[in-house]
Amino acid sequence: EISMNIGAEIKKVRRQKEMTQEQLAEYLNVSVSAVSQWESNKTTPDISVIPTICNVLGITADELLGIDIAKKEANIEKLIDEISEISRGGNKKEAYIRYKEALRQYPDSYDLMYHVASEYIWLQYEPYYSAEEQKNMRQESIALLEKILEGCLDENIRIFAVSDLCGFYAQNGDIEKAEKLAEKLPNIANSRSFVLAGIYSGSKGIQSNKNLIFILLEFFSNRMTRNYKYDSGELLYSEEEILRLYEKQIELLNLIFDDGNLGFFNDDMQNAYLHVARYCASHGNYEEALSKLKLAADCAIAFIEYEKCDDYSYNSGILKGLSESPANGIWHSNTDNSAGELLNDMQSPEFDVIRNNTRFLEIENMLKKYKGSNN
Repeated sequence: EISMNIGAEIKKVRRQKEMTQEQLAEYLNVSVSAVSQWESNKTTPDISVIPTICNVLGITADELLGIDIAKKEANIEKLIDEISEISRGGNKKEAYIRYKEALRQYPDSYDLMYHVASEYIWLQYEPYYSAEEQKNMRQESIALLEKILEGCLDENIRIFAVSDLCGFYAQNGDIEKAEKLAEKLPNIANSRSFVLAGIYSGSKGIQSNKNLIFILLEFFSNRMTRNYKYDSGELLYSEEEILRLYEKQIELLNLIFDDGNLGFFNDDMQNAYLHVARYCASHGNYEEALSKLKLAADCAIAFIEYEKCDDYSYNSGILKGLSESPANGIWHSNTDNSAGELLNDMQSPEFDVIRNNTRFLEIENMLKKYKGSNN
């Protein structure tokens, strides 16, 4: 992609600008002989002179070095598509390594900088790396995101970089820095999803409004059962209150998806049933624990089927009219599919008391038929 015929490019552009070798040499503060030797490809300019040459000639470094920009961008896009597939399948460590290799190949790509930094977010709580390695990787990610904000003009990449940087700053205890950066982001009412839902009509308007509802529902469902801590370290909810919240989450999703067509939200429902089952098993209510485990397994299998769809539509309730392509948009934190994840969760000691129950074994066998890799 890089032509070493730099001298020919200098000569071509110099002549286009009707500039003599003497004039160029004077602008660059080098000898006429140096310019002559560059243009005859006997020598090449020192790398430190490249920016000045570009400024004087009014061209980019890519143009001077003969880089095919369109081909370069196409190659970067292809790499990102390939590595994203690996990441979507749950192999975050491999994706992270591949993104770093790609960035070494294209060190000025802001898109790749962002992907390296954002992929680390998936890895920061995994036992792949030592505490020192994690610290170094986090600092590297921060440096990449800050570099994006310094020079990237792509507004989408900049917004994502700001969002991730806020999280990293907060992890480092720099709350004030995170707050200051977060203030630069638009509030939720001015976000893309809200604005698009307000400007479209007809079929496009329906899809945009349903997309907005989907995002808000996902956000609410995902956070309604989180047990946050006060500054004192005390948990917000008791064990019984968390149980009630999971039961309310189940009620809410069943109310919204009254035809049982949960689609993406089978994942949330699986998690809710699992937590209720775990509570019931640890408190002696074994029949209810088995009943909820069976429902969790049904949701796990339904989610696997949902993921296979190139075109999935919601046909009732508040999401009626929404179509999506789950086969291209689901990201996993590990390589197990939902059946494999539930089988792993069922190894929890709370279920030891019912592990040999016939119904428990039937649920395990059912899940094993669907267990597999996301890759």
